[in-house]
Amino acid sequence: MAFEAPVASDYNPDQFDSPAAGRYHVAVTKADEDGGNKGEMILDFEVLAGSVKDQEGKSHREYFQKTVKAMGRIHQLAIALGMITKERLKELQSRGESPVYDFEAQVNKQCFIDLQDSVYEGKTRVKADFRLYAIDDPKCATWKHNAGMLAKGGYKIPANTSTQQPPAKQPDVNLTGVL
Repeated sequence: MAFEAPVASDYNPDQFDSPAAGRYHVAVTKADEDGGNKGEMILDFEVLAGSVKDQEGKSHREYFQKTVKAMGRIHQLAIALGMITKERLKELQSRGESPVYDFEAQVNKQCFIDLQDSVYEGKTRVKADFRLYAIDDPKCATWKHNAGMLAKGGYKIPANTSTQQPPAKQPDVNLTGVL
């Protein structure tokens, strides 16, 4: 016998095998600037390497509100992805101007994120909040990274490679046309 299966408004058919809390080298796999129920921007990341064992290839989703109050987090993401520098942002701010970002063009770009557990309305999930860092950020010099994916993406490999994770598993990230 068949039955009707209602779809709840908060159901996500693209469920993720989310990584655990930890520090990760990631690549943007999808960006939707107006994808959320409230018009927020959604970015999906794939873990390339990290501080927690066996997380490579897992996906993480971050939501970015586009209100003026929440723009600091979007600027932090733009800096982490190399879209703008802190200096350029300060220059625009001093002139009362705003940058224009195209996050949908950032697919395959790489950065570091520090995911921590966050509880909201009784549910726990990992979030990056403002903990988004550029590949060359000194704060991440000792973080594990995937040297093969950095090289493939045209990034300079961080100076301290003593904690480098071997590129045994190459995640399915298409870098064609990047840079």
